[in-house]
Amino acid sequence: MKRYIHLIRHGITEGNQKNMFYGHSDIPLAAEGIDELKSLNEKGVYPKPEAASYYTSELTRAEQTFSLIYGDIPHIRLAHLNEIFFGDYELKTHKDLKKDPGYIAWVNDRSGLSAPHGGESYVQFTERVTAGLRTILDSDAKHSVAVCHGGVICVIMDSCFDDYGENNFDWLPEPGHGYTVTFNDGRPEGYSAF
Repeated sequence: MKRYIHLIRHGITEGNQKNMFYGHSDIPLAAEGIDELKSLNEKGVYPKPEAASYYTSELTRAEQTFSLIYGDIPHIRLAHLNEIFFGDYELKTHKDLKKDPGYIAWVNDRSGLSAPHGGESYVQFTERVTAGLRTILDSDAKHSVAVCHGGVICVIMDSCFDDYGENNFDWLPEPGHGYTVTFNDGRPEGYSAF
């Protein structure tokens, strides 16, 4: 049976505008993000299947994005779809941290096992997000819509299509954009960007 998962990255926030690490920080959409989402929605960019299961992360920016696109449709807030937790680096920029030895070690780690102090390693993040993907795939819906975060989408796309690009950040969609992934008998078989 064919299934479709529509992954939508939240709109622009002040965190995006200032290049901050802000995974679990509950930053709302910026005015520019709201305007862009409204414009994209008016252009018919977003998938709007007749019957679907709907999900968001637990964070305000995902909820706001969902509301601007889908209104008050009932949906599930799924913690597995929250962005990576940057611990002590939350709300800081590369410029703020570039002389911190712990930060330097973290950004240069290729194993994914190190984590910002008090935060989540990339391996832990990947395990959490892929568990969330399994939850979505376990639903009976032919279409599922998930409004979440750039890092979450990168992990899902990389887990489905691991032979693409140099690293999973090649999958990063612009704010307000994303992918539709087609599954056949539970296995990913293709995708399209929007």
